[in-house]
Order: sequence, then structure tokens, then C-alpha cells
Amino acid sequence: MYALSKRVISQYIRTGCRRRLRLDLYSSDAARRMAGVPLKDVARPGLRLLTEQGRQFEREKFAELVELFPAHVLSGAMQDFAVGEERVFQPMELRERIRHVQPNDFLLESEYDVVPGFIQAHHLTDLVDGRAIAGGGTLALRRVRPDIIRVVPAAGCPRRAIQPDGTLLGIAGADQRPGLRIIDIKATGEASPAHFAELAY
Repeated sequence: MYALSKRVISQYIRTGCRRRLRLDLYSSDAARRMAGVPLKDVARPGLRLLTEQGRQFEREKFAELVELFPAHVLSGAMQDFAVGEERVFQPMELRERIRHVQPNDFLLESEYDVVPGFIQAHHLTDLVDGRAIAGGGTLALRRVRPDIIRVVPAAGCPRRAIQPDGTLLGIAGADQRPGLRIIDIKATGEASPAHFAELAY
């Protein structure tokens, strides 16, 4: 009935409105109708135009990566541009690619599920299984699809890892596992708190 995504988190950080958050958490129009709440207002042409420009900007940045690092870019097949598109490439599972990546590879729009460790670390178990939701229902965590994941080499510069509580820990030089860096493309001059919230999720 409810679903959490990076877009829902971003909207809440921008507005701080709990009523809007409650409405945005409904997983579909059918769930909204069942609950008797208004459907999303999508008839805002100015917002649609900004979104389309952002999607076109994403495509340009992806093309630049392919041009500069052709041997290091991994993605699904590119789709033709479509108005209202949510993705540039055909789906690519991170789980299927992660064991074969090399340092400095770039994975474009690879998808993965939110893992149980994340749910437990952020105390979301009772929301996901429905125990904390009045009137029944559960909270689904939408699949995650970062724009770019860069595989960071194990050697060369000091590295840090982010912990579930947000703290940063230094990684010992003897640890030869490559790191993963999330990169989000935005057609904006300055990142906002909502943007950083999307990255954290």
C-alpha cells in the first residue's frame, strides 16, 4: 500500500510537509483511490519541461562518459528518448555485474534492491512488515537505480566508507576490496539538501 523511494524522500526534505509525505507514500493511484485520497496532480507543464531538460542533460553526461572511457562504461542497451522517460538504458542488475567490475569502471543506471541490513540498521523493520502502520498495510522500499556507480581502486589515495549511522570510517590500506562511489546527475548549479538525501538513500 505504501512505498518509499528516493523521490519521496527528496520531496519531503524540500517541503518538510508531513501531509505531503503521507500522500506521496501511497504506492499507486489504485492505493490512493482505495484510501479515498486525491490523485497526484501531474498537469504542471513547467515542471514537466524541467524534468525533460534534466533527462536530456543526463543523456549528454552518459554520452560523454562513453566517449572518454569506452572500455570502462557498463550499461544496458540505450533506449530511444521518450517524453516522461524514467531511464535511459534497459535494466541492468548490479548483482549480476558487481563480481566482474574492474577499478575505474562506471556502471550506468544499474539497479539493486534495498537489503535487509539497511532496513535493520535504520530501524524500518516494523514499517516494512506493517506492525507500525495503523490500519494495516506495509511499506515497500522501491528498488534503487543510481545514475552512476564508479568502482574506486583499492590503492592510490586514502579511502573512507560510510556506516549505516552516517559516520565515516577510514579504510585500512591492506583492504584491497574496491569501493563504490554513487554519482547522481543533476542539471543544477548547486546541490540541495534533498539532492544529498537522494544520494544517501
